[in-house]
Amino acid sequence: MATQHIIGRTGRSYEFMIADPANLHAIPTAGGVFVFAKPAGEHPKVIYAGESNNLYNSIDRTTLWTAARQEHHATLLLIHPQGEEQARVLVRDDIVAEHQPPMNGHG
Repeated sequence: MATQHIIGRTGRSYEFMIADPANLHAIPTAGGVFVFAKPAGEHPKVIYAGESNNLYNSIDRTTLWTAARQEHHATLLLIHPQGEEQARVLVRDDIVAEHQPPMNGHG
């Protein structure tokens, strides 16, 4: 699976797997951080960053991915498996602080 790095406010680079939006059933049911983005040169434009104890349910069973695609033209679905909730929240918050995604209430 191809990967994409996203830099947080702390300067840390997080490696995300690029998921296939046409095959949501391949997304793991494990915990992790997920990002909806659109290509923008070397680094994608982050539209939404979230965390969940079940990546599949948070992406497939909510309207977030649909809204990101329809309202913000997101085409990249990125996942970063991470089992520990505290670690997930730190990664998500670091990314949100740096990118201020519109669907996270910024812009």
